[in-house]
Amino acid sequence: MRRERLDLNFGWRYSDDFKPEYIRPDFKDTAFRLVDLPHTVAEWRDGALESDCQRVCCYRKMFLVPTGMKGRRLVLHFEGVMGCAAAFVNGKPVCAHKGGYTPFECDITEAVGENVRDEEVLITVVVDSTEREDTAPYGGSGILHDGGIYREIWLEATDREYISDWRMFSCMEGEQWALEFSGAISTEERREMKINIFDGEKKLGAKVVFTENGRFATKWLPALKLEAWSPDNPKLYSFEITIGDEDAVTFKAGVRDSRFKPDGYYLNENRVKLIGFTRSQLFARAGAAAAAELQRDDVRTLRRLGCNFVRTGGFPPSQSFLDACDELGLLVFDEIPGCEYVGNEDWQECLTDTLSELVRRDRSRTCVVMWSSQIALTTDDTQLSAKAARIIRELDPSRPIGNVRAVSGQQAITEDVYCFDDFSGAENGLERKRNIYKPKCPYLVAGHKGGRYEASAADDTRLLEQALIHAKALNAAMGDSEIIGFCGGDLSDYPVHNASVSDGSVCRSGVTDSSRISKPAAWLYQSQSGKGDFLELFPGIGSNGEIYAFTNCDSVRLKRNGKTVAEFKPARKQYPNLPHPPIIIDDFIGDLPCSEDGVEPRDLNGLKAQLLAMSKESTLPGDARLRSAMSVAAKFKMSAEELVRLYDKYCVEKNGTAAFTFEGLTNSLPTCVRVLAPVTEASMRVVCNRKQLVSDATYDCVRIELTAVDGSGNRLRDRFDAVSVDVDGSLEVIGSKLFSLNAGAAAFYVRTKGGKGPAKVKISTEAMGLHTVELDVTRTGKK
Repeated sequence: MRRERLDLNFGWRYSDDFKPEYIRPDFKDTAFRLVDLPHTVAEWRDGALESDCQRVCCYRKMFLVPTGMKGRRLVLHFEGVMGCAAAFVNGKPVCAHKGGYTPFECDITEAVGENVRDEEVLITVVVDSTEREDTAPYGGSGILHDGGIYREIWLEATDREYISDWRMFSCMEGEQWALEFSGAISTEERREMKINIFDGEKKLGAKVVFTENGRFATKWLPALKLEAWSPDNPKLYSFEITIGDEDAVTFKAGVRDSRFKPDGYYLNENRVKLIGFTRSQLFARAGAAAAAELQRDDVRTLRRLGCNFVRTGGFPPSQSFLDACDELGLLVFDEIPGCEYVGNEDWQECLTDTLSELVRRDRSRTCVVMWSSQIALTTDDTQLSAKAARIIRELDPSRPIGNVRAVSGQQAITEDVYCFDDFSGAENGLERKRNIYKPKCPYLVAGHKGGRYEASAADDTRLLEQALIHAKALNAAMGDSEIIGFCGGDLSDYPVHNASVSDGSVCRSGVTDSSRISKPAAWLYQSQSGKGDFLELFPGIGSNGEIYAFTNCDSVRLKRNGKTVAEFKPARKQYPNLPHPPIIIDDFIGDLPCSEDGVEPRDLNGLKAQLLAMSKESTLPGDARLRSAMSVAAKFKMSAEELVRLYDKYCVEKNGTAAFTFEGLTNSLPTCVRVLAPVTEASMRVVCNRKQLVSDATYDCVRIELTAVDGSGNRLRDRFDAVSVDVDGSLEVIGSKLFSLNAGAAAFYVRTKGGKGPAKVKISTEAMGLHTVELDVTRTGKK
């Protein structure tokens, strides 16, 4: 009989404390709060306290074992509990686990009883999310870790003979695909197994293999025309491994050949420059307890930013995130958990146990192309790193190891890929590889100065500086053939220990904020793609009041009140290696004074310089400006009054009364248009990218983004309006229903709560009125 699965994510009772009597089956838990999984013990928000997420708490759930599972082997699967867990069934201890990023399981057959009838089964889970000295990766790192059962739980039933372990790997041998399968079953008796491959519903082929001493291994060179998986073509096939009618495991995977060489990274024999970010699994409000669609949203965001690669950065991700990487085409550097800290002997034992669990879980993933054996930003701990490397090479010899280092030097390395956090701030953006590590080996920039440059949503100066630091580093990486890959730093802002950063408890080095709202640095990366027409504008910090256009258009044409001022080209001198450098728009006058006001062409540049100088005196009273103008007006053969009139027309209007149109030109044709005009109205733009939510194995979740905009659709960065959210129907807001815009934007999440049918999200502000998002909620019956 094939294995069966029962999802157990709905209807848990939760208490944010723990007492021993909570474990007893007869304990009355009606005062406990009703929650669903994934669940976090605290809402993440700016200013949150570290103590909010560090506690010992308790979860309880009663359920009935389905008839088809009775009398079979029952295993309880935990996808992730942060950070230590002890599980009990009917008051009996069944397992314990340390480390919050990897799965574990408990055989509860004996605790439930062989002859289950209609009695309810009680699961109790005690969760300790305090920072313990014996639990990795807690410790001196600035990174905070969410608490709770923040990933899914399910019950699985198998017969006594079952597949206990399996692995799949693909590569090219000559011009043919080679598929390697290995694993173990629960009996040492010889058994016939079959491996099937499907494309959708169509069966493409089968391979028979026999076990020896409970293990199996085979290399299959199928005579099939299989499509290679890549970021541009993330083709997946379905695989099934069976033991007769007793058991089967099914999974999706692609076939791909991945090789790191000193001269580049090669995917399916094609050289690919790796470009990506380090991803934190923490979301504003939701914390790490993010349902599958939020995990997928992060992958969509990375792909939208032109990324083909992601670092897990000490946060081994959920299965849902990796599913999306497989399905949407994102290569993964799957890293050992932790950052900047190595603990005692017990801590290190926990770390290596976690690493073993991580490699076993992810080694058949198509998207995963590299592991790490050393905690990022730590000095060499040779013994620990060597032990970790042995574990990886034993469990998965097919993938290379890359360790992230922050100190250059010519020390001998044991890893396969040299990964360097280049925080040097070198003049050209990055140090040359030859100055970091001379021996021939693949060299990947794992981070750079811009990746640590913090910029809050309300600080325009730092936001632009952050984007330009990224532009400089990305330009250097794109122009250096010795750099096989480049990580731009943090995808999003994330919570840290209080006082670990300059701005309270949130590190703001991401190219998006913790709600995944883009900063200008994100626009820089998005503009490098040739896919779709893209144009975003951001005010500059120079004396001319430049505007930076982040675009993949060939040029930008500026019009002032409908009349052409000039056409601006990408800044290729500053960024020669970027496919689409930023365009700096620094002249809002052009030759209009000649055509409209009779200024002699020979005087134009001098006049514009004078008007610019006068703009620096804009705080002076009108009569003082007039006296200043009198001293220079004569050289332009005009009166002081005329010079002030030209100033008012070309400088004062620029700051509030003129309409400027920016046309992004591709092949000399306008494909993108943005308008900056006097603000006469403000409204709320509401974006919700899905209208259909499905309550399935667990709840569904959707992100809603709010932006205060003017009549031309531009974000009003001076708005901090209070926002109130309410819902009708089977929905629930994650976190507070009352918050404020931050520099004109905010995002929040709503989730299903078990029902079905039409639902509404009502968003109101005092100045911009009421907005409604209509959704439809369905459910599959799994609960």
